[in-house]
Amino acid sequence: MDTFACVDCRQLLPVTPGSTTGYGHDTDGHFVCFACCGARDETALRAGDFKGVVLYYNGKEVTNWPGTLRMPVLHVREGRHNMARVQRRIYFAGPNRRLAATLYGDNTQLLCRVSLS
Repeated sequence: MDTFACVDCRQLLPVTPGSTTGYGHDTDGHFVCFACCGARDETALRAGDFKGVVLYYNGKEVTNWPGTLRMPVLHVREGRHNMARVQRRIYFAGPNRRLAATLYGDNTQLLCRVSLS
């Protein structure tokens, strides 16, 4: 069985068989386990580094890519967009403050323009 060592927690973990591996890569190419990905994303959001975190909206909550950081949605405001037809402003409870992000169109979960609400 293949394994990897997480650069943050230093655990030697198995590579998950199936559709995902159980790890991500940081900007330096190091392996980071999904739990540590969530911790890194939470730390970045607490510090106000909104550009360094990729977030998704699944209709109920906002999550990071592996789903190890989950934040409840507080409110959704829907509006029009000239190219995507619809845009939604998603307000959610971040780690230490209320945040907002924009979702463009009906065929994506990827949130853009994360900011303080």
